[in-house]
Amino acid sequence: VYDIQVTKPQPPVANPVIGIVVMTTNSFGDLVTQLNPVVNSTFNNDVKVAILAEEGTETFYSLDPDANFPEDPTSRSTPPVYNNGLLSWTNSLVTPSVDGSNVLVRAISLQDGRRPSETISARFQFKASNPVISGKNPGNFTLSDDTENAELWYTTDGTSPAPGLASSRL
Repeated sequence: VYDIQVTKPQPPVANPVIGIVVMTTNSFGDLVTQLNPVVNSTFNNDVKVAILAEEGTETFYSLDPDANFPEDPTSRSTPPVYNNGLLSWTNSLVTPSVDGSNVLVRAISLQDGRRPSETISARFQFKASNPVISGKNPGNFTLSDDTENAELWYTTDGTSPAPGLASSRL
């Protein structure tokens, strides 16, 4: 028994886009979501990670760099459906406090009757930003850091700072 295709072959499924969700102002002045693609980036704070996929396809992702993804169905997770132009987005595929500071996201999109997309990957690294010392007077200066909730420990006597040491300051 042979199958005969009487129509033109379908194009392959478009590659999904992995990125971070930012809020931007649209032409009507509304704040809406926009996915900024990521291939390999370092961030100083948590970000909202999402996957933008072709409508009508099934998309899967994995955070396990050792998984036999996408061949092994147990290695696949389904991301929340994301579209640009939403009024809010609270989901994230990556949570540094759970997933670690160096996360590889791999994604693929599928649809019956079409070749699957390529397996796409994006690396997200999370690091504390460098502190900034403002002021020239040792008795009057400020320390700041762009990383939210960062603790900055310092000493004024030349010893290495650490929590619990009498010479350390927070």
